[in-house]
Amino acid sequence: MKLDLHNHTWYSVDCVTSPKAFISRSKKQGVVLASTDHGNANSWGVLEREAKRQDWMFIRGQEQRVYWGSSFAGEILGLFLNQPLKKSLVEEVLDEIHDQGGLVAIPHPFDNRNPMASRKFQRLDDILPRVDLIEVFNARIRLMERNDRALEYALQHNKPFSVGSDAHLPWEISNCHLHVDGDSLEDARKNLVKNNGVREVHTTGPVNLFAASVLRFPLFRRFLTRKREPPMGGK
Repeated sequence: MKLDLHNHTWYSVDCVTSPKAFISRSKKQGVVLASTDHGNANSWGVLEREAKRQDWMFIRGQEQRVYWGSSFAGEILGLFLNQPLKKSLVEEVLDEIHDQGGLVAIPHPFDNRNPMASRKFQRLDDILPRVDLIEVFNARIRLMERNDRALEYALQHNKPFSVGSDAHLPWEISNCHLHVDGDSLEDARKNLVKNNGVREVHTTGPVNLFAASVLRFPLFRRFLTRKREPPMGGK
């Protein structure tokens, strides 16, 4: 079973991938995707309907900005969720995820490419016992030493792997994935924490990164997502 555990739909402010394209490309590539939109689970209902129509599956997830008190800590991925994440303090988000049987993954833990908006996780050692997965490859990171450092950290601390295309455009989907044993989402959840995933990785090209950066301009993005369906309550 192939898994790509960090991706976005047009319910993230900087993404234009429709739920239909999300599921279609996932099925075509034979890679099961996690939908991890920024701070919301608005895609879940539409994705479930589309996955049923196309006889496919996806992993319910969310990428949540978290804080140590009033200080920004970084982002946490909740995977295999049943309910959207609502909290913002680090320990509370960890509780939210684990209380519903989900997995905690730390995306791009050492990516400080932008000194004004670092994605590097602050004080990761403090929560390491409660972290299930470390994202050891993010396809949108151009400096491979940052992915290499994440891999070294995971190996040093005997933490299972996660990888993510971090796709914001349809053609970025499945730039990387893990091979794990099993045929169901529950198999995937159990086997991920056994750390038996085998990585297959590719890096997102600079043209795609530039295109995605343009999506931050509201008028351009609004044109591309004008057919977006309203959220369905995360159901």
